[in-house]
Amino acid sequence: MPQTFPNQRMVRVHRERAKTDFLGIKNENWMYASRDLGAHALRLYLYLAANADGYNLALSPADIRQRIGMPTSTYRD
Repeated sequence: MPQTFPNQRMVRVHRERAKTDFLGIKNENWMYASRDLGAHALRLYLYLAANADGYNLALSPADIRQRIGMPTSTYRD
């Protein structure tokens, strides 16, 4: 058991093992994105990051609205 300090608590992570349909982002990248982007921009980043490297897609405001709930005006900004 690791040594803890008074302001820390032990936490065990339980997660589902995904063989398909998972998001693979380097920790450094999602941490920077979550720090530097607003909520809607972060959601768009994660939407794009859910695709494979080199994948081409036709980005659609309607699909963005449906999948992540981003208003059209925000998407266009």
